[in-house]
Amino acid sequence: MRWLDRPRARLERAKVHNSEFGRIWNDFVHGDESEPYYPILQIQDDGEGVLYVDVSDAFPGEQLALHFGEMLYQLRAALDSLVYEVAIIDSGSNPPPDSEKLEFLIRGSEDSFDQSAWKIAPLSDQHRQMIRSVQPYDVAGRGKGEALVARTFKELNDLARKDRHRGLRIVNAWVSNKNPLVDVPPGATLDWLKVTPDGLLDDSGELARFKVSGAADPHAEVQANPNCAFDVTVEDAPPPADDEDTLAARARTMIACVSVVIEGFEKTLGV
Repeated sequence: MRWLDRPRARLERAKVHNSEFGRIWNDFVHGDESEPYYPILQIQDDGEGVLYVDVSDAFPGEQLALHFGEMLYQLRAALDSLVYEVAIIDSGSNPPPDSEKLEFLIRGSEDSFDQSAWKIAPLSDQHRQMIRSVQPYDVAGRGKGEALVARTFKELNDLARKDRHRGLRIVNAWVSNKNPLVDVPPGATLDWLKVTPDGLLDDSGELARFKVSGAADPHAEVQANPNCAFDVTVEDAPPPADDEDTLAARARTMIACVSVVIEGFEKTLGV
């Protein structure tokens, strides 16, 4: 086996789990067997109503959580494996010193990093500095690339730790771009419509409240379309910053950042 083949192998395995995650989600959303989400209307006699959206019982939350968790594990393991192999090269010893305690450090503060620096002590000064340069603290003064890696590694480390200790919960959906349509019968009026903010699809699934007047029987005659966007997300992850900040995009960024770091070490080692 060539140097750094093991970190590369773990990286490739992470890609497999990410691809399977995407396949399962796409099958659920675009499959022919059932609608992934469906609207529910509740209307009172006075015409006030609530539009809910509910998720299909076929939602594959456990499968998604397992594949996403496995992807996180393999990415985190790729970084630790990278440190182990680089420590062999830098120290000239196999196994390297403190082999059972080596770790690709990801710490939230400089003090915490310095207190744990002994876990990368067998590495050369250059390689220790490379790891320090992607830590998720004091990112303001760094280049765009290093800051992106640092922020991504923080989320990777946080989610991998949570998954390792108690498992991740893939929630039903992040609901955004809400523009629900309420269709009232001829002669009736939609007096007002209040839409809930973008966010996680909670237990109630409430999307909007509204008031209809002039309908002979609003219970039977009013129809509604949620007309919104759904995307899978993780309960423990920071909320999306915008429409492009999806869980799939974050997974791709995690994979790309781990790959970039491995490539950086490869260049210094000449492997």
